[in-house]
Amino acid sequence: MRFSLSLSLKFILSTVLIYPFSASCSPFYFGGSFGKNQVRETVSVSDLGYSSPSQPTLESSDTQDLAYSLYAGYSFDFSSYTLSAESGYMILGKSSTISESKNVTSQNGDKENVRVSADTDALTLSLVALKKIKGDFRAFTRIGAGAWETSSRLSTNIEQESNQASFSNSGIDPYWGLGIEYKFLRIGFDRYDFDNYKTDYMYFGFKF
Repeated sequence: MRFSLSLSLKFILSTVLIYPFSASCSPFYFGGSFGKNQVRETVSVSDLGYSSPSQPTLESSDTQDLAYSLYAGYSFDFSSYTLSAESGYMILGKSSTISESKNVTSQNGDKENVRVSADTDALTLSLVALKKIKGDFRAFTRIGAGAWETSSRLSTNIEQESNQASFSNSGIDPYWGLGIEYKFLRIGFDRYDFDNYKTDYMYFGFKF
């Protein structure tokens, strides 16, 4: 589920250019966003399928990276609020965790260093509720689920020998979000709870 950053930026730029010609009365909409993704990660090496006599433990880490998304939806307008069904594709950037084993097992007294880096993307489906605040300002909240996939690389270094392994993991987990819209602008925050880590996506985007 990999996507091109340059292609996504071209998509967002094109939507800005065609906005004056779009049909605002249509219940269908689409858009894109970009922003900062903050990952709080708690990784167990044994959960990754890696075994070692030193039993290295990866502590929680806190990393940040660029993230972006594309989405489309269908709106149902009521008298005082709007409900939308929205689907999207997200690239949540890269996270990394580094740890040193607490137990020393080598004859030279070396400790084992472990590094895990991961790239995550997701397909999402959510229900969005919008409420008009004042003028063209609207507040929204969402709840949904994301089908995510993580491609990870594990590197170890013990007794001056390095080893590497690649693996992937996937699942479906819930997420929620909230934000504010002004005309075709959208500013929001999403919280994802994917397996071994939580990620916060703070973004700025466009909706047409």
